Formats: sequence, structure tokens, C-alpha cells
Amino acid sequence: MRRQRSFNNLSFRQRIHFSIITLILVSVILTGVLLYWIAAGVIERNAFKQSQDMTNKSAQVLDEKLQHTVVAGLSILFSDTYDAMMKDVSLGIADRYYTHLTSLQNVFSQVKLIEPLIDTIMISTPIGDFYPTTYYRRSENTIINSPWLSEVLSDNKVWTARHQDELFDNSSEVVSYMVESSSQYPAKDTYMIINLPIRALSELLSSKLEQKSDMLLLTKEGQIILELNKYNRVTIPKAKLLERVGNGKKGYFDYQNAGEHYLVNYSFVLDGKWVLFNIQSRAVLLEQMNNFKWLAAAMILGCLLAALLVSNVLTTFLLKPLAKLQALMTKVELNDLTVRYESSYHDEITQVGYKFNSMLQQINTLIEEVTDAEQKKRIAEIQLLQSQINPHFLYNTLNSILWKCEMNETDDACEMIVSLSQMLQLGLNRGIDVTTLEMEMKHVRQYLSLLKKCYQGLFEFSIQVEDDSLLKLPILKLVLQPLVENSILHGFKNMNRGGVIRIAVRKENNILHIRAEDNGQGLDAAALMRNITAEDSSAKGYALRNVLHRLRLYYGEKSAIDITSTPNSQTAVVLLIPIEGGGTT
Repeated sequence: MRRQRSFNNLSFRQRIHFSIITLILVSVILTGVLLYWIAAGVIERNAFKQSQDMTNKSAQVLDEKLQHTVVAGLSILFSDTYDAMMKDVSLGIADRYYTHLTSLQNVFSQVKLIEPLIDTIMISTPIGDFYPTTYYRRSENTIINSPWLSEVLSDNKVWTARHQDELFDNSSEVVSYMVESSSQYPAKDTYMIINLPIRALSELLSSKLEQKSDMLLLTKEGQIILELNKYNRVTIPKAKLLERVGNGKKGYFDYQNAGEHYLVNYSFVLDGKWVLFNIQSRAVLLEQMNNFKWLAAAMILGCLLAALLVSNVLTTFLLKPLAKLQALMTKVELNDLTVRYESSYHDEITQVGYKFNSMLQQINTLIEEVTDAEQKKRIAEIQLLQSQINPHFLYNTLNSILWKCEMNETDDACEMIVSLSQMLQLGLNRGIDVTTLEMEMKHVRQYLSLLKKCYQGLFEFSIQVEDDSLLKLPILKLVLQPLVENSILHGFKNMNRGGVIRIAVRKENNILHIRAEDNGQGLDAAALMRNITAEDSSAKGYALRNVLHRLRLYYGEKSAIDITSTPNSQTAVVLLIPIEGGGTT
């Protein structure tokens, strides 16, 4: 385990480098052991050890491939596409069969990409079979009527012995991984089968097999999975081999048959369900040893030097596209989404690079869509809030005009209607939400003049601007009216005369301070601030809450409202508006 962890801690380049050297050295050493010049006894022991190593590694490679196949199969069962299909299976809904079949094609492709050894995949359900559509399905054969299903389920197995593939029209011999499908949506008679071709397994083990040895893979019941005969004189009965197998995961023994002396190594696969044998003839091991001992030594030395040189060159060349892709990803981490991967090759790394390009394009598109949607949402909210303020103002003003009419003060009412018309013209501002500070001041001046007609003798007002250059600054319209409206309707509620409203405008640190104060009855400033900044929309503080919300939407978090109050003395509301920045409507 410690060696495995150390290997995993190496960089990808180092692992490839190490693997190439190891592959070359193992092959050369195994050949060298067969031709070694030491005495027959030493050669036999060394050959035996090397054979055991080769068998164990072959079994390990085979076991890892089979386990990887299991993992690949489980990835299907844990996919969202599979869950969607199983939901319909559990409900007995077959209408979306072709939709699920199409959706599962990507899952099957990904599984075969994860484990290229896989030949065919099929999921059998009561609503139909799901399989890669690139294969021709032999519909007359099903998993349910397969002779292997009952054996696998009854013996609690998942792997079958060698057999002809009857589900697909490829006429190949396979071993199958067969399980009952599981999901959060349980369904009966739902199975998955993954077929591995015997030809591919043979090629996998053949690359590990020595020239003058045989390899045999059997089930624990004696059924043949595959045979690799590179030395055709081995004639040991299969049953005799299984009788000599011990309880350990690996082992070896000598065997004599028909005058021949064999060295047999074995290793378990799939936790003892299969046994991998490597069989060597002792006589063959000793042939031509003396003639090749120096040649073997020279080959080992030459291959070691070649491995060092070739592995370095190959790793540099093979990892060049990957290093390029890694560099582009580093730029993306620095928020550069304009990079693109380009290559003249058509290998797997290039395909990943093209997927990387597609992902970046989709990210750019999504960013543009989200930005546009947020902009439209902000504009809509500003217009909505403004439309909420306008009816509130009109209600109070028209109510005052109605009162004048009822009191037969028609001249004042007419004058107020004219003033209201001019004020509305300024407030409408040709449908533009942003006006200038000068126009906003004119608007509030007309509003106050209008209300003086409504409440004669109730109040006086004054407007002061620190610097005339501030009058040209852009500002949201109708932000001052709610402030003075609160002073008149609430601050002077219990007064008959003597009210004073002062409006003062100044600039400090690029922040525009607009102060509206009165000498009315006052209020609980802290409670009002909590109310207008709360997320709920209670009636109290309605106008000021809308003003604050509009300022935040347009100017951001730098904008604010500050309220102070001394009962029956002074109440002041200050708008803090950043001069620079702000959105566009």
C-alpha cells in the first residue's frame, strides 16, 4: 500500500515515464531470466519467481479490468438518465421508451469510454431493452430466458463463464457481468448485462504471457474462460490443476504428467471465483541457456539505456498537448474566457480540448444572458416602484383639490390644477426615469407651492443648493416629493400654523447630501429606519421604503437614507446619493 501511495503521488509525466521504463524492464528481465547462465537449479527458482510475478500481475491487471467494468456498470445505475428511465419502468409507462433509449446513448458511450474493454451493454426492463443503438439486437433472445440468468442469481454470482453472445448479432464469445438493476424506483425483472469479448481478454493477457508458457483461466467449477497456448506441449488435465490449488490467493506447485515436468503458478481473480494458471515446461526453460546468457545480459543493459532515453522523449512528446490544455485552463482561472484550444491532431486529448472550447462558449453565452436578464429586471423594478409612488402623490394632491372645490374656493382650485399640470409635466419627464437636480428642485418647489394653497398658513419652505454646478447632476426623479409629503401630512398633522420645511443640498466626498427637515411633531427615527430597511412590506414607511429601494436599485449599496428626529423641534431626512456611477435605464 505504501508503494502504491508513493506511485499515486507522482506527477502524470513521472508515472508515464516510470511505466514505460517498468514495462520495458519487466519484459527484458523476464526474457533474461529464461536465458540466464546460472545453474539449472538457480534458473529454475528465478524463472519460477518471475513466472509467479507475471501471473500475479496478469491476474491483478485482469482483476482491475473486471472491477473497472463493475464500476463502469454501477455508474450507469447511479446516473440521472437511468433514474428517469427506472421511474417510468416502476410505473409501467412505456410511452417514453424511445426518449429514454436516446438519452441512455450518451451514458453507454461514456461507460465505453471509461472502460474500452466493454463490448456490449444491455438493460432489460418490462417496458423494453435499452442498449447502444450502434449494435444490432437479436430480439428473439432476452436476458430473462438466458440460461445464465438463473445460474447467476441462484449462486449469487455476477460473472458468467465463457459463452456465445446471443443478445447481439456479433457472433463473438464473451464473459458477462450480469446483475439485477437497482434504483430508488424498484421494479421487477430489471437486469443489466455487460459483455466482455474473450478476444479482448486474450489480447490483454497475451501481452503479459511469455513465449514458452501457457496461460489458462478457469472458473472454480472448472469451466474454461480462455486458453493461451504459446507452448503447445502442455497437456495437464484441467481438473488436476484445480485439485492442487491451495486456500491462498496465489501459489505454485510442480507437476509431472506423461514424462513432462511442469512449473505451475496460479493466482485468484474475482476473490477466488476464477483462477489464472501459468504453466511452463522445465525442459524448455533450460534450452539454449548457455548460448544466450551473454546475449541476455547485453539486451538487458541495452534496453535499460533505451528505456531511459525513449521514455523521456515519449513522455515529453505525448504530454505536449495536455500541457497546452493545462496552460489554457490556468488562463481561464484568471477569468480569461477568450482562450481556445487548437490542435492538428484528432486524438482523445483534442476531443477534450474541443469540449473545453464548447464549455467556454456556453459560459460566455450564459454570462451575457444573465447580465441582460438582470438589467431588464432592474429597469422593470425601478419603473414599478416609481409607478407606486406616482398614484400615492396624485391621491393626496387630488384630495386637496377636491377639498378646495367643496369649500367653493374655485380660484385656488383652478390655480392648483394649473400648478399640478406643470408639476406632472416635470414629473413625467418624457418617460425618462432620470432627471437633473435642477428639474427635481423645480418639481418639489411647485409641489410645495401647490400644498401651501391646500394648507394656507400651515408652513413655509426654503430650498438652498450649496453650488449651482450641482444642479446639472443627473438624479432619479420623484425622490424629494415623498420626503416633504411626509413632513406635511405627518409632521404638521397636529399643527395649524408655524411649520417650516428646509431643503438643503451639498456635496461631500463625491456623495450628494439632500437634506429635508421640518419642525413638526417628530417621530421614532430608529423604529422608522428598521421599518423601511426591513424585507417585509408593511404599510408604515411606505413612501420612504420605496425611495430607498429605488436608490439601491439604481446607485447600489453606497446610496442610503438617514433619519434623525427631536420631538416638536426638528425631524430631518437625508438622502445620500453617489455622484459617480449608477446604472442606465
